[in-house]
Amino acid sequence: DYTYGSDEKKDIAARIIANTTGANSKVVYVDRGSSAGVLPGMAVITPDGIIGKVVSVFPTASQVMLVYDASFAAGVVSEKLRVQGTLKGQGHGTLIIDHVPSEMKVEPGEKFYTSGDDRI
Repeated sequence: DYTYGSDEKKDIAARIIANTTGANSKVVYVDRGSSAGVLPGMAVITPDGIIGKVVSVFPTASQVMLVYDASFAAGVVSEKLRVQGTLKGQGHGTLIIDHVPSEMKVEPGEKFYTSGDDRI
């Protein structure tokens, strides 16, 4: 998580307190908000990687769009050859890496990391 206007990294631990109804829930609410320093646009991560980004902030809670939401996008870069692309949710539990230059090669199973260019 990065605070805007600063290069200082700031992690804020949070727990999911609610989600939207329905089998394809793409939004959750966490128990940290503006009073804890959460800002819109912050990345939401686990030890395994990114799971979403903060879209709305309230004093004691925040709304998080999950990565598989159809409107989610984040800049990414491949682990080996540093190929850049855009991680996009598909709205049904899957993700794609889009906007990869056609002349660039990515190996099957290669990991991608958020690039940080869009502050996610």
